[in-house]
Amino acid sequence: MSQREYVVNVIAHVNHGKTTFMDNVLEYAGVLTKSAAGEARFLDTRKDELERGMTMKLSPFSVEFQNRRITFLDTPGHLEFNSLTLSTFIISDVSVVVVDVMKGVTERLKGLIKKAEESSAKILLFINKIDALFKLGIPQDEIEYRIEKVLQDAGACAKEAIGWSRGNVVAGSAKENWLVSKNTDTSRVIRREKTTETSEKNQLSLKKAVILAQKVYRLSAKETETLAQRVGMKTPEMLKAAYAPKDVLAHEFGFFKTFAQILLNMETEENFYSQATDSVPEEVLGVVCANTVAGGAVTSIVRTLHGKSLGCGEKVFFHEQGGAAQHESTVEKIVLFSDRAEDPARAAGLIGVQGIDCKKRGVIASAPTENAKRFSESLRWFEFTPIFTDVVLPAPEDFPEAVKRVSTLSKCEPGIFCSVTKENEIIVRSDGELQLDKIKTDLGELRYVTKEKSGEYMETVAEKAAGRVHAKDKDAYFQVSFEHLADPAENNGKDEDSAERADLQRTHARLFGREVYLLCDESVPAEVKREVCSLLQCGPFLHAPCDKIIAEIRKCGLDGPTHLNIERERGVLSVSEIYQKASPRILVNQTELTLVVPNAYVKSVSVAMSKASAVVISTEHGEDHILFQVKAPVQEIRRMATLLRVLAKGECDILPSKRVFFEPPEDREYEKMLCSKIREEKGIQKKDKIL
Repeated sequence: MSQREYVVNVIAHVNHGKTTFMDNVLEYAGVLTKSAAGEARFLDTRKDELERGMTMKLSPFSVEFQNRRITFLDTPGHLEFNSLTLSTFIISDVSVVVVDVMKGVTERLKGLIKKAEESSAKILLFINKIDALFKLGIPQDEIEYRIEKVLQDAGACAKEAIGWSRGNVVAGSAKENWLVSKNTDTSRVIRREKTTETSEKNQLSLKKAVILAQKVYRLSAKETETLAQRVGMKTPEMLKAAYAPKDVLAHEFGFFKTFAQILLNMETEENFYSQATDSVPEEVLGVVCANTVAGGAVTSIVRTLHGKSLGCGEKVFFHEQGGAAQHESTVEKIVLFSDRAEDPARAAGLIGVQGIDCKKRGVIASAPTENAKRFSESLRWFEFTPIFTDVVLPAPEDFPEAVKRVSTLSKCEPGIFCSVTKENEIIVRSDGELQLDKIKTDLGELRYVTKEKSGEYMETVAEKAAGRVHAKDKDAYFQVSFEHLADPAENNGKDEDSAERADLQRTHARLFGREVYLLCDESVPAEVKREVCSLLQCGPFLHAPCDKIIAEIRKCGLDGPTHLNIERERGVLSVSEIYQKASPRILVNQTELTLVVPNAYVKSVSVAMSKASAVVISTEHGEDHILFQVKAPVQEIRRMATLLRVLAKGECDILPSKRVFFEPPEDREYEKMLCSKIREEKGIQKKDKIL
């Protein structure tokens, strides 16, 4: 419990080699054989992970190296599981950024590097798939260019310098089990006498390391056999096939040992969780970054603070991140994320804890104090705001089990939030289709149906309209007007728009917590005010909540001879008719996206975008890709994402901004179609039938 521990989260883009990296860790621990490492995907245990070939959950695993414990957090690479990846930063000392040298540092990876530094995690860059450069016969100058490009792109988005000579860059092939660093000893491979000097000029340069590996890959069978003998490799009996160059590199430049040694050389002692500080309350025991499932039970992933530990049977208090109350629980079981056969009664470091009332993440304390609460709120938590909403409708007999399974997954996914309605609907908010697919996988044999409800709509008006209404109990007439409240952005954020809003907040009553303002004369009777407020709560256009509307009610006189009934009735309208004169429009929840499209697919994607309901705000040209800034209705994003990934053969990245706002659609034909669809669903108008 007193040994130094390093917690390392492994982050990468999809298919850059992160899970293969973890296979090499498992090979060192003896869980996998050397031949299986790089191919097994051992930590991908879910059915959907195996079917899709991608990591879809958070998997911790610990190994011992030189009397140190290193705990790895294998994170998903796909953007839809970003909440899981970001949650690990809060307890990590080092972030290993795995980059496919053929694909380079993607926009997603750049964002993850910035997030890692925000959380004080140090960066260790792993340039992966170096072997692919040799096998494709890429010229030496291009090889050097690709590697240098990775270093430049990674360094450009990091505050702390990233470089080979600084000891925070390694290169190699996770699939073929070899890795080199600046400290790699190449004396036996190049037949040079080993030196004990440690000056920088005697350290291996990245350029020389790559050239050396390239030369080994180009060796003939006879040359490879000679080299294998020189480095002390023994051909096993009954092995007919000769060693391949990759076997020699794996033997001489072993993957895990090279990585672990460079990790231990990094200055991680100043990490917040590895030392006792005055800012940490004495009663705080550890931090929970997320939950996982171990042995069929929800297990909290906890990192205890320096000098603290947790034991079975211990009473603790859990402060949920963002929650008000601190829940009392009893630790039922301690889980070590390793190949150890038995779990201990007490442990420290990064451990699994079962029994605490943890819905997402937070702080474990020995007492429910305000200091523990303040400490939890002071940590750099990442906020998750899912933009998609789906409804799961289980069969009545399967409803209790369905709620249990969805709730379990929600506890293990920081980015999934679920609730249950009185109609026995399970409302699920998430980041995308893959998270919904995880729910479907977990529901398994249960009977259910799902429907999407990501689209949210409100009513507004496009023009100003006014008219007179008659108050029967007062036998008086009042003028009612409706006007659209422009966003400052619609008028380029002019100061007068801000002044107008400030004036509205002073003089008008704001209704329903939305941008709906009402001004009434004192003489306005309750029946007229009630009728106007009822319309503003749920307009007649779509029977949806109203927003961005200014309404006024004033007493007015009549034109012409007031004693004639025919004149008194002239020009009198209902409140609904006046609202319809203001040209009602629909407000749709929208968000902004960044599309990263390789140059080869820009034309087809551009054509598709011109036909979609999305609007291109701006474009930015990169060396081998174009970044499109796009505004799109939330309910259209899934369909658009599927289309773009087909057109770009899976090479198009879609990065949402998470900022959701309400605006009328840019495409009026799309707005007309959407309005008809909503009215038909709500029974406001009948669906057209073909006779």
